[in-house]
Amino acid sequence: IPQNIYRQLSGTQLVNNNTNSTTVGGYPMHRANVPSYAQALMFAILGAEGGWDSINPGIVDPRISKSVAAEAWRIAMSYTSGSSAMGAFQHMPWINNVNTLKKRWEAAGLNWKTDKFSPENQVKMNWHFIKSIYPGVEKDLAEGNLRKVMSRLRGTWPSIPGGSQENAHSSGFEGRYYGYLKSLQSMGELI
Repeated sequence: IPQNIYRQLSGTQLVNNNTNSTTVGGYPMHRANVPSYAQALMFAILGAEGGWDSINPGIVDPRISKSVAAEAWRIAMSYTSGSSAMGAFQHMPWINNVNTLKKRWEAAGLNWKTDKFSPENQVKMNWHFIKSIYPGVEKDLAEGNLRKVMSRLRGTWPSIPGGSQENAHSSGFEGRYYGYLKSLQSMGELI
């Protein structure tokens, strides 16, 4: 994607009410109400991390994305093997005796007891989390500095190229990002 496209996207988001739009893991790409470059980034991360109902290690529990966050957390914590990292972005539910998922969820303005751990809310929480650990991410994405963004985030998501846990899907990260961005652009009007 040329630099001039990123300049056009800076500070904009896609709006589209078409429910038959392109999906990612069954989730309509346009619904999270975050900038298109943010959604493209998160869907690229998702491509090498997990699915909406994923729990580490390799568990899929379809109740996760249909439950309120508190219940989804309880379900993930009920599995005794692995880290219980959960959802599409594999957030750790518990670190050093702290419910980190609840802290991230509420920091994004979501209600722990009433908001579902839906794909839309996972995207909202994850975008808020990314901005909290990398304040310049919006500027860098808007300016087309994807490799800089990848370099900064690969410690958090080690499946990003150059990270410590690359997998079969890591090498397609940039292609996924640009593909999703192009799809998001074609789905609606930029405002």
